[in-house]
Amino acid sequence: MIHNGYAYLAGPIACDNEANKILWSSIGCTLLRSKGYETHYPYDAQELNSEELREMRKTDFAAFKNKMARVVNRDLDFLSQSKIMVCLISEAVLKGTGTMSEITYAYRKGIPIYALIQLPNGIDDVPAWLCGCITNYALSVEQLAELIPALSFKEAWGWGGDETLLCDY
Repeated sequence: MIHNGYAYLAGPIACDNEANKILWSSIGCTLLRSKGYETHYPYDAQELNSEELREMRKTDFAAFKNKMARVVNRDLDFLSQSKIMVCLISEAVLKGTGTMSEITYAYRKGIPIYALIQLPNGIDDVPAWLCGCITNYALSVEQLAELIPALSFKEAWGWGGDETLLCDY
């Protein structure tokens, strides 16, 4: 059976940061799964090391560009199939463009975006463009849990109570 209730996790590439690993694990594995979602965090699905990417950009730009183009295409394909996006907006995110681009893409596709803000002044530090895109925001994982809607079995799996197929595969 194919699961239809994917949640896309967006945020800092620095998954080698232990605090981010713990945070994403608590959001992805615990919070979202308890609400019926399967999760996709782009850097779980591949071996992207920040240091290696920086070095590749300097030494072999063509290979770097090709690798990043594959990553962008794969991630946007997955994002377009997701029911919701959960994003971490931190100082690291504001320095780059990846998460901001994903948020804009999700907004354009009509995918609800729930942001966990980790900035000194909370929502006041979030750029106006992103504020226009997000559905709602939280300042803690506990607040985030209250915002994210749970999926019904029907929404998650595409089957009704009478086992009628509700979506195409």
